[in-house]
Parts: sequence; structure tokens; C-alpha cells
Amino acid sequence: WLATGHDPVPLGSGHPGIVPYGTVYRTADGQRLVLAVGTDAQFRTLCGVLQRPRWADEPRFGTNPARVRHRAALEELLLVRIAELNGWALLHELARLGVPAGAVRSVGEALETDLAQAMLLPPLGPQFPHAGLRTVAFRSSAWPVVAGLSAPPEQQ
Repeated sequence: WLATGHDPVPLGSGHPGIVPYGTVYRTADGQRLVLAVGTDAQFRTLCGVLQRPRWADEPRFGTNPARVRHRAALEELLLVRIAELNGWALLHELARLGVPAGAVRSVGEALETDLAQAMLLPPLGPQFPHAGLRTVAFRSSAWPVVAGLSAPPEQQ
């Protein structure tokens, strides 16, 4: 509103100036993923990966401003096409070619990844069977390794 004087249209996790961005797509094998395609070159690459190169040449989709204007039409095409593909293969190819995309995981799925394992503390025994988190979820070469924190003492 401050930039345009107009109330924005609710877009959920979408972006008002980038399409495709933030929509959750489901693949043929049930994988959920999101795209964050911010440039025309990335969109052209995405279209190639999806085996729909002509989409990048269509006036409705050839530039990001055009994609924003035709958001609903493009997202419908993407929903249908992505639903025909293998999710992990698609994510791997997009990553290889530099198209921003990511898997949408449940909390359990996310915590099972190698990256998340480095953030978890071991379970503390039968009373606390679930792993805890370290103080921060990231590391810096300027800090020592983050140590596990003990629970506060029990008060009588």
C-alpha cells in the first residue's frame, strides 16, 4: 500500500511481483514443492525442464510483469504439468540448473534430513524421548561449536 496506494490482493505465500513464487505444487509421486522463479532466464529454464519451452515465448508469460498479470493462467498450467512429474527428479534437475525450488516437508521429514540432524540434541532419556534443539539453528566460523544446554534444576 505504501508504494502503490492500493491494498494488496491476498496471495498467501505468493509474491505480489514474482510468478511463479510460493504456490505449493504436488507431483505425480505425492511430493510437494515450491518454486521461487524470480527472473525471466530462470523461467525459461523451468519451462525447458518441464518440457514446455513454448511457455517462455508466450506473450502472457515471457516476462515477469506479464506472468504477474496472468498469474492464475500460469499457475493452473504449472499445477497440471508438475502433477505429471516425479518430484525428486524435478527438484534435482531444477537445483542442477539453478532454478530456485524446494521440497515442502512435514516437520518429521525435515528433522530427518542430514542438515537438521546437526541441529538436534540427543534424547535425554525415557522421560524426554524426543530430541531437543541446540541454542541456534545455524553455525558460524566465528563461534565455537554450540554445546547442548542442560535443563534447569528441579525446584522442590
